[in-house]
Amino acid sequence: MTEDHEPHLLAAMAEITLIDMTMSADNAVAIALACRGLAPGPHRLAFFLGAMGAVTFRFLFASFVTLFLDVPYLRMLAGIGLLHVALKMLSDGDGEGEAQDGVPEPKTILQAVRIILLADLLLSFDNSIAVAAAADRDPLLLVLGMLLTAPMLIYGSRFVGLLLDRVPILVPFGAAVLGWVAGGMFVTDIVIAPWIEAHVPLFHTTGPLLGAGIVMLVHHWRSGRDTTQERLPALDRTKP
Repeated sequence: MTEDHEPHLLAAMAEITLIDMTMSADNAVAIALACRGLAPGPHRLAFFLGAMGAVTFRFLFASFVTLFLDVPYLRMLAGIGLLHVALKMLSDGDGEGEAQDGVPEPKTILQAVRIILLADLLLSFDNSIAVAAAADRDPLLLVLGMLLTAPMLIYGSRFVGLLLDRVPILVPFGAAVLGWVAGGMFVTDIVIAPWIEAHVPLFHTTGPLLGAGIVMLVHHWRSGRDTTQERLPALDRTKP
């Protein structure tokens, strides 16, 4: 390794570490949201499978990332898919899917793992592109970046999961984080990004805000609807 190359290597490693920390947090939120409601045993297994799934997807995408960079509409579709995942996790957190007697139906580990793997698939695609760009196609940096992912995901998702269990009011904000990422993926697709840059560059910022805003608006609408439905039986009981 030459002296000229060493500062570049250190700078690239710092950038990759920052990317991993940021995007592993997104995966950690997704894993934690999907695992809410599971019993302790399945809960731990779902956490482990989710973290391993994210690491596996990132290695796979990193191996073929240059093939995906120029595929039109791919980031748009990934963004739409991630927004769907965020709204699905939000509906689970809001208590949809309850039984008629008001008792929540138990979530199975298969349901949780299915949602986690879909979120991992979409988020890992974005992470691999970002890490590959920072690594500048250096295979050593790419491998090191991927290896940093595993502990960040495992410990990060556990911490976020405990936080969401203790402070459930944070659940919609966690889903909004995924909405933010989804909006960012949509506006950076190679089909639409040049037009945005030329005509409405501000949309690079407002796109992620719009994604997060959609999640919060849906949460607000569902909360209002659920409150209305809860009041109707009480009103019926007060009638003579």
